[in-house]
Amino acid sequence: MVPHFIGRQQECEEIMRVLTSTSAQVVSVSGPPGFGKTSLAIAVGHQLRQLGLPVYFLSLRSVKTAEKLISELLNTFAHTSSDLTGRERSKLCTLLSVIPSNICIILDNADNLFESSGETSQDCLDLLEKIFSCCKNVSFLLTTRMSLQSVLGRKFDDHMSVDVASLERKSSQMLVQELVAAADESECCRVAKVCGDVPLAIKLLCGQIVDEKKSIFQFLDNFSRSSKTVPDLLDDPDAPNDQRLKVLFESYFKRISREEQEGFVCLSVFVSEVFDEQAAVNVIGGDEDAAKKTLLRLKRKSLVEVSSEAGLLSFHPLIRSFGSEKAADDMREVAREAERRFLSYYVKLFEDLNNQFLAGNSLLAFHDFEYSRENMVHSLSEGLQNETVCYAIFDVLSDADLFLDTIFYFQHERIFQEIYKLAIAKAKEQRKFKGVHQLLIAKAFAQITWDYGATLALLKEAEEIEKQNPLLPSEVAMRKRMCYHGIQLLSHRATAKGSKMIETGVSLLSSENTVLKVLCSHILALITRHEQKSSYYRNIVLTECANRPSLYAFFQAIQENDCANESGDENPKALSQPLILPFALLINDIVECYDMKEIKIEQESPAAMQLDLNNFIGEYGRLNPDTAARYHNVGLILGSQKNYYAALTYHYQALDIRLKLYGLNHADTASSYFQIGRAQFEKKDYKSALQSLEQVLDVRKNLYGKIHPDISIACSHVGVTKYRLKEYDSAMHWHQQALNIRVALYGKEHPAVATSYYCIAECQCEMQDYDSALESCQQALDIRIGLFGQDSGATSESYDHLEFIRSLKKVCESSLELQSKKS
Repeated sequence: MVPHFIGRQQECEEIMRVLTSTSAQVVSVSGPPGFGKTSLAIAVGHQLRQLGLPVYFLSLRSVKTAEKLISELLNTFAHTSSDLTGRERSKLCTLLSVIPSNICIILDNADNLFESSGETSQDCLDLLEKIFSCCKNVSFLLTTRMSLQSVLGRKFDDHMSVDVASLERKSSQMLVQELVAAADESECCRVAKVCGDVPLAIKLLCGQIVDEKKSIFQFLDNFSRSSKTVPDLLDDPDAPNDQRLKVLFESYFKRISREEQEGFVCLSVFVSEVFDEQAAVNVIGGDEDAAKKTLLRLKRKSLVEVSSEAGLLSFHPLIRSFGSEKAADDMREVAREAERRFLSYYVKLFEDLNNQFLAGNSLLAFHDFEYSRENMVHSLSEGLQNETVCYAIFDVLSDADLFLDTIFYFQHERIFQEIYKLAIAKAKEQRKFKGVHQLLIAKAFAQITWDYGATLALLKEAEEIEKQNPLLPSEVAMRKRMCYHGIQLLSHRATAKGSKMIETGVSLLSSENTVLKVLCSHILALITRHEQKSSYYRNIVLTECANRPSLYAFFQAIQENDCANESGDENPKALSQPLILPFALLINDIVECYDMKEIKIEQESPAAMQLDLNNFIGEYGRLNPDTAARYHNVGLILGSQKNYYAALTYHYQALDIRLKLYGLNHADTASSYFQIGRAQFEKKDYKSALQSLEQVLDVRKNLYGKIHPDISIACSHVGVTKYRLKEYDSAMHWHQQALNIRVALYGKEHPAVATSYYCIAECQCEMQDYDSALESCQQALDIRIGLFGQDSGATSESYDHLEFIRSLKKVCESSLELQSKKS
């Protein structure tokens, strides 16, 4: 809940009554700055969420046009850029209208959009009217300084306007008592009176009182003597509240030291709503002890609030805006340097966490990343525009692929792709081709075992750079590329070629690449048929895992025996290491290609996973994106264990939440339908699978258009399902669609293109069009020979298929010849 939320319960109940009615509503909350409009909106949102109603909060302080508002809403509900032309409003209404549950959208600080009767205000009113005409499930809660009663009342008969006035004196005194525990009743009354019963003014003044360690009367007497205008203005009941609060802040700001002023402005550069103390100290900069003292004084003066979580700090939104104004005006250089320190700090922190991960300490690295996720992701992407840190970002991302891929393994894979896409583009723009080379290789890892991924194209581009600039790339980067290329070859059963590439690559990996060395060595130990050689690589794994708990847990967790430590004792904690599951599944993808015994992946029982989910829901509620992601992840885990019935249950739960949050046309909704379709297919419920996959295809076409990797995947799966239903002509059509998209995306020399030709040949064979089938099969064979060589399982599969089609053709021709003779 909102800290120090006192005296607004009645307004909260009135707004709740309106927003929980069955029809769509618009409620506006107005009042001067510092009166608690945002706090009231947040409190209402919290209560709505407790009732199971989805709530979306948008801060519009920098939004000044209706088009920008539409963009913000599209980004919230579609997770897509708003680079559409001319159809943004219709698309937004469609997205909102298909959400099956009632939702509430809070537009905080919407003053710029409604501050006048001009064109912008009319555009926003027209937008709200269009949304209400199309969407009976959407309610809005707006906060502004001026009242919108006259503006909105003309358009919306059911509009409710709430004016947030100063607190009642009793509530003001309660707030003072909460902030200054030693204050007696008369002192509380005097502070409340001086501050005009304005909540933020009370917090600021009480912060000064606590910091200066004087009695309230003594402080106010000194305060009055030090300034004639401020006390008069604060005591003047006719003074505008906006001016009163601004004057109080300006007076407050002048009274604090230069170090505190600069520290305050520095902290306004944080992206996240909360931040930890160590980060704050680094962003303030200078001597660490001095920065800590400055931060302590800012906390005492209530310029920085202590969050409910230990070690975390936050800003009141209005106080943050004061800091941003100072940063944009007379302290611009201070803010610029603070921004540089902010970016540098989080890039370096990410580098340290990545090094921990690569050295085998994955649990700690994961924990610390989640703690600062928003600031780190911002720094890795937006920091590319800052010349002082962009080269450091190139370096850290070049080695962070394993870490980032494992973080985003089950969800947010788009974040991984976007970060590397931006970094590669910036490195090319800067003509830093060594960085481009390393970043291409790093990005390739995310789809390394995918038949339809971009890995091969990325690795080929990196190899071309090596050929054109043989002295430019580092030896380690080239060996890393060879390891990745080798793993991809093994996933297509090119054993000899893939093993040789991995062996060459892994031999020169440094101690900084321990995780990759263990991963590759374990793969070689599994697929190598020579016992002595297999033992050699297994010993490398054991040696590298020594004194590295999470790496040892990784190695043990994928063995036939239960996870244990070197003494043979059970080590259940090791199984919680985040490193284990993604890498174990990667290795499982490899061994499945060779018909080997599947890796034993020790997991929590479904009951234990459900208990974790119940605990999470109890704390954060069911209708939120993170709950849906957790259902989705459990479904993936159960699917990897071939427990498809249980997996379906969890995917249906994720789908239900995502439909209520986003509606149908959303990438996450499509992902849930896709996983449902896959599970139904594995259960041999092909008709249901087809319905789910066709839904996926429709949604993805709406989101991405016709040419996109996810469209090709959906087309291919529809084709495979149609084939199982013996609808061969239709199946061939969908495989041809997938083929056309893949050629457009990757060119002809790609594993996914070969797979499409292979599937088309199967359909043509069933339709007894053997000449066409032979032609398609030959296309698949030629591509696979070029990619994997003759000694490859995928190539052998094409040879066998070719011979099989020839034999069928021969039998068919013999049968026709026999029939001809008889006639």
